[in-house]
Amino acid sequence: MVAYPHSGREKVEKLLVLQMLAALTVPLFFLLGGSHSALSAALGAGIALLACAVQAIKIFGPYRAQNPDDLLGLMLFSEAAKMVTVGALFAMSFHFLEWVRPVPIFCGFIIVYLTPLPTIVSGLWERNNRAEPWLQKP
Repeated sequence: MVAYPHSGREKVEKLLVLQMLAALTVPLFFLLGGSHSALSAALGAGIALLACAVQAIKIFGPYRAQNPDDLLGLMLFSEAAKMVTVGALFAMSFHFLEWVRPVPIFCGFIIVYLTPLPTIVSGLWERNNRAEPWLQKP
């Protein structure tokens, strides 16, 4: 099997690295609110990063392109695994950690979770890709 230089797996790895960089920087902004705010933001960022990594592993770990129908099942299963991961980690955070602040943890989560969105929307996702862009002019 030939590995293409801009395969889906490489793109996902790059997006996870981008999310990791966001997860490292988000708590710095919340240091202004104190150490508990910064730790809460770091916890939310970590939850988002872990959930996205779980989904990437579920989709790209076992999947091979022999059967396209398997992809739909993997996507649905990976989305369910991601949501269970997020729900369980938030529940454990609020139950076991008294110092968690709701606004920073949710802000950290949302910022890291949505970090890839501007890259995808801006068209950088399609640059150097052998696939055709989604919207084409006639």
